[in-house]
Amino acid sequence: MACSASSSATSASPLSFAPSQSIPRLSYAATASSEGSTSHPVPPARGAHQRKPVEASLAKLKPLFDKKVRVIALRVPAKEVGTIKSQSAVAASTLVVPKLSSVVRDGSIGNAQSRLILLKHASAGEVPQDITSLALERGLQLVPHDIAIGYDWYSADEVLSAILPEDDSKGTPTGYTIVGHIAHLNLRDEYLPFRFLIGQVILEKNPSTIRTVVNKLDSIDTEFRFFQMELLAGEEDYVTTASESNCTFTFDFRKVYFNSRLHTEHNRIVSLMRPGEVVSDVMAGVGPFALPAAKMGCVVYANDLNPASYESLVNNAKKNKVEGGCKCYCEDGRTFIRESVKRAWRRETASWAGPKSSKQLNKLGRARRMGLQDGEMVAQSSGEPATKPILVDTAPPPPSRLVDHFIMNLPASALQFLDAFRGAYRSLAQEIGRQALDEAIQQKRQSTSRSVQAREWPMVHVHCFTKELNRPYEDICQRANTALGLSSTHPDRLIAPSFPPSAAHSCHTGVPIEALRSEESATPEVSLHWVRKVAPNKDMYCLSFRLPASVLFDE
Repeated sequence: MACSASSSATSASPLSFAPSQSIPRLSYAATASSEGSTSHPVPPARGAHQRKPVEASLAKLKPLFDKKVRVIALRVPAKEVGTIKSQSAVAASTLVVPKLSSVVRDGSIGNAQSRLILLKHASAGEVPQDITSLALERGLQLVPHDIAIGYDWYSADEVLSAILPEDDSKGTPTGYTIVGHIAHLNLRDEYLPFRFLIGQVILEKNPSTIRTVVNKLDSIDTEFRFFQMELLAGEEDYVTTASESNCTFTFDFRKVYFNSRLHTEHNRIVSLMRPGEVVSDVMAGVGPFALPAAKMGCVVYANDLNPASYESLVNNAKKNKVEGGCKCYCEDGRTFIRESVKRAWRRETASWAGPKSSKQLNKLGRARRMGLQDGEMVAQSSGEPATKPILVDTAPPPPSRLVDHFIMNLPASALQFLDAFRGAYRSLAQEIGRQALDEAIQQKRQSTSRSVQAREWPMVHVHCFTKELNRPYEDICQRANTALGLSSTHPDRLIAPSFPPSAAHSCHTGVPIEALRSEESATPEVSLHWVRKVAPNKDMYCLSFRLPASVLFDE
């Protein structure tokens, strides 16, 4: 039967699971408060670590999040929960709230075998008539039930929205990047007084994934790209491991640059490679392009000027079992570009077809123990005739002597390094002879596995920034042409399409992009891919193009 409260309810009272409005907000300045004031002192914007005082302050705030939300529940026998809940009227009114079960045990005395189906109504008067009729028909009861929630139930965003100074225009500073076990924040200046509290809340709300919370202090180092950081909460452990593209990368986050938000771009670039191709990664970092490419069977020459990145690159190549296909270097980018052309010719990386699977290794080990040679027949099990040939350790064909792809992921300055390609083949020809080089180019031209263009000249994928938001394509191509030494009238100059395929991805929808040229006038194989918004007036792009012979021979 229905509870008597149903007849006394006169108006609907919407359910609210939001934190109480009575929770005091922190103030921007730690000032002496008047009697009865609820302001809280906060740590200074800069200075000594204040994590312990913040933890104590947060502990005092937590009880203020305790709250009870009264709902109406349908009391049913435990064995009938599935049947009753499947009724269309009940299903339509069942409470659906994240992290809350819609069916709970009945805590009232004498109802141990009952369950409560929680409804999304605050009073019995709101319950639809068909549910009331169902309760009367089946002898069920509509009863009030209090849902107890507290600090642990709320998300980091909800907690910080409740206690930080209210500023609807800028939102709550709960956005961060996760790199392994490290959460990396980039707080605006107005939130610096509360940075330790913000860090502690994020740490507590992600106990299974985050152990360290840091905040970026300064701009990225101009040479090595890493930045100074401040520990906000958790362990002072900066050596972390990130997983991406079926590879793992271990590094010291304080000493290298790694942005997990670029994993889609890493995958996109690697997807342009083909097994057996030769790849030169000029600014490789810890290997987000180089290692996946090597794993798929590319021969890779990887470089980074930062000694810490180079050390991680070497270790990660071994950890991912691709050291046989990925040679690592620690050189200036321009030097590496010119040297990698020569290294590829000398085949400093041996034949490589990617790491062997466990099944392949087991089969190879078995064959070696049996003393078999390449192509001998081997039985699948004892007592069976030998019917299947086994390749004991057949080496893949030698790699190409010419680089197929150059990757340049240093957005702040990579375009400037394009000048290193000017005369790169002319320098190689002086060392090996022009005839030998021409013969190698002719062999690529005769290949049937690639397009006509791809048979001859290498592709370059260079990341860059632009602030010319209304003409990004022309701006990037102009800067690239300048570095390549191609004048505005040179027949091989880079001309971008009017609207590259990724133009629609740009988030600057309020800024019109000028259509400067028609598609027909664009340089073949020139691609401009929008990667991400870096700042309100700065975007990151990737320019891909095929190096013309006039640049490689500096003709």
